[in-house]
Amino acid sequence: MSTRKQATLQEVVVSTIGGDRRREQRFAVDLPLHYSVVRNGLLVSGGIGIAVDLSSNGMAFLPGEVLPAGASVEVSMEWPCAAADRPLELVVTGRVVRSDSRLTAIGYARHEFRPLEQSVLALAAS
Repeated sequence: MSTRKQATLQEVVVSTIGGDRRREQRFAVDLPLHYSVVRNGLLVSGGIGIAVDLSSNGMAFLPGEVLPAGASVEVSMEWPCAAADRPLELVVTGRVVRSDSRLTAIGYARHEFRPLEQSVLALAAS
């Protein structure tokens, strides 16, 4: 094989390996959310944050604090689309896969859409 072909092949391999290796496409969002950190069924901490990207397997958000890797979390956010004229919320549970002073990433164990409770809407309006 010529030296030129080898160099091109190496460039392709390096750029493929060095690129984004996620299996699912991530979608950029800017949605407010609530999160809870749970240990042994008990609420350890929680707060509000901003979702910055979502996929079918995980999400990244700005919680305002460093969350421990491996921690169990539940995240809920109002979904921007309604179903049958009823507002929805996305609720996900999962584990923190990484977290730093700015961004936390979680992998989903479960996710579901639920009707957004009227009490939550009233609370948000106040």
